[in-house]
Amino acid sequence: MKNTPALWLSALFALAITCGAAQAQTLNATLTSSGTQSLSAGSDFSNGGEITVTASGVASGATVTINSVTLSVGNSAVFDTLTLSGSSPGGSSDASVGLTSGSNVASFSSIVLSNGQSATFTLNGTVSSTPPATNSFGRREFRNLRLASMFAPGPAGGATMISLGLLTLALLAIGGRLRRRHLIMFAVWAVMAAAVAGCGNGSSASSDQQVTAISATSSTGSTVTVTGPTIDMGTITVESNQSSTGVAAPTPTP
Repeated sequence: MKNTPALWLSALFALAITCGAAQAQTLNATLTSSGTQSLSAGSDFSNGGEITVTASGVASGATVTINSVTLSVGNSAVFDTLTLSGSSPGGSSDASVGLTSGSNVASFSSIVLSNGQSATFTLNGTVSSTPPATNSFGRREFRNLRLASMFAPGPAGGATMISLGLLTLALLAIGGRLRRRHLIMFAVWAVMAAAVAGCGNGSSASSDQQVTAISATSSTGSTVTVTGPTIDMGTITVESNQSSTGVAAPTPTP
């Protein structure tokens, strides 16, 4: 019985090593590619950012299952749909992301990793066909002249200005009061109308996405530590060019 203390110490030491090994199961998340881009209204995108998650310290014969990824969406109004696609050697799975500004949890069921294996998560979806406008007034700038226009921007607004100018000239001519200075004023008016018609009502809106948390479980029931988050996946900007009716027009191709 003299060796009883030594046996107890050996048992405790072995238990400590076992527990330490179990706690060493780790998932490390890193940014694979940024999804920063500008898109025209209504466009689909296939890479709104991608992260890679790699497992380490997983015991032989054991696996780690990634259950969910928490995604923070900066401005949900920028999107019509958002999907986070997960892929691993053991399977793949797509999860719809809620269109809520703030934290959204994407759940998965078949993303399983053994020691040294990696999974990727890619954000894809469709930007809104009617994104929130960042400007709502018909303010225009023509060289050094700034106009706070009382007319609707776009072709209809410019046409209205031209029509009013022609009507004024006609009334002056009928009354016998048409003068050269009136023609000069009309010419300036026409230039202003062309500026309003040509500018349109362009607007843009942006949203930045971040992975803030990853949840995982081990087949052994032990703790899985996740390192890496928060990860910025990039900023997606949607551009629109609205006519005077408020309907988004296609973005011109250079």
